[in-house]
Amino acid sequence: MTVLPKYEISDEAHPDFPELHRIRALAGVESLSIFAGEMGGYVEFGSNLSQVGKCWISDHAIVKDSAHVEDNALVSDYAFVEYEACVRGDAVVTGESVVGDYALIEGNAVVAGEAHVSGDAKVADHARVDGFAEISDDAVVRDYAHVKDNGRVDGSASIQGRAVVTGSATVTGHAVVCDDALIDGHAKVMYRSNVSGNAHIGETSCVSDYANVSGNVKTSGDALIGGCAYVSGDISVSGHAVVKGSATLTGCLDISDSARIDGDAIIAGRVVVSGHVVINGNARVCGDMDGDGVRISGYTQVQEDAVVTGSPNVSCGLVRGSAWVGENAIIEGSAEVSGHAFVGGNARVGGSVRVRGYANLTSLCEMPQTGLVDENFRSDGATITVSDTSRVHDFCIAA
Repeated sequence: MTVLPKYEISDEAHPDFPELHRIRALAGVESLSIFAGEMGGYVEFGSNLSQVGKCWISDHAIVKDSAHVEDNALVSDYAFVEYEACVRGDAVVTGESVVGDYALIEGNAVVAGEAHVSGDAKVADHARVDGFAEISDDAVVRDYAHVKDNGRVDGSASIQGRAVVTGSATVTGHAVVCDDALIDGHAKVMYRSNVSGNAHIGETSCVSDYANVSGNVKTSGDALIGGCAYVSGDISVSGHAVVKGSATLTGCLDISDSARIDGDAIIAGRVVVSGHVVINGNARVCGDMDGDGVRISGYTQVQEDAVVTGSPNVSCGLVRGSAWVGENAIIEGSAEVSGHAFVGGNARVGGSVRVRGYANLTSLCEMPQTGLVDENFRSDGATITVSDTSRVHDFCIAA
């Protein structure tokens, strides 16, 4: 079947690019309110705009080189489409945007403002790219995703769902941002990381490596989530905090200041970690969701196979080995809990006290100075004070 031409190339040349000429409609395009005889935008060749479908180039828009517009796509205003770029489907390229190289704009996608799409990048479905945003390389923006302001997406990154990249944020590498995630400020999501759910990565924070961030996680400051870390839940990671290794964070957490969590550590429940705390190895920190949860601060270190659970307060000190700290216990000062020791109940361990071996401290036991508690000592609910250089073991107190 012979297709009747819907436009012709007129003799009216572009004032700055004489190789470009305006198009003139030979038939109306009702959906765009284009009437026969109406002048359109500029093309270099007849192949730049298909004679089939309702596609059109209007206003001062330019399509040149081997670029082409087809189906029902529209290029308008001062938009510029060049090289071998393609605009098809019901896509719209408008404003002062530039689409070049081998970029593909399709579906119901919109590229507007002063956005740039280049390389082999793809903007599809109902996605929108506007402002001064840049999409390049093999990046994909799809579904209802929105990249705006000075947002940048490059490499093989993918922005999906209803995710938003805004501010001066960058998503690069093979990173995936999806669902309702928000990346803003000067934040970076990179390498092969994944950000999903309602996560908010902001300010100058970074998600990198193979990290997986989801739920209602919020990062700010210079926080870093990397390695193979899994972070999901109602979690705030801020300041200069670092979460790396194969750490797993879930529940309702607040990680701030210069806290560092790595190794195979697991933090769950209701937990607040601040100061210069280090949690690593196979350590487990599980806060009570019905109470105040665990609070760890200062220069505390929780290492190896140590367990901190319930609603204790650990400010400074060292918890390591297979030690267990729980309930409403308080560890402070330069205290050390190690081995298979158990500190729970309302026990308070401070100063330079060391609790080790299979020692068991509970109830109202107070260790505020420099004593040593080891072997199989049990407080058995008694009110006991160990101070100075006393040594407590096997149910005995010896100076």
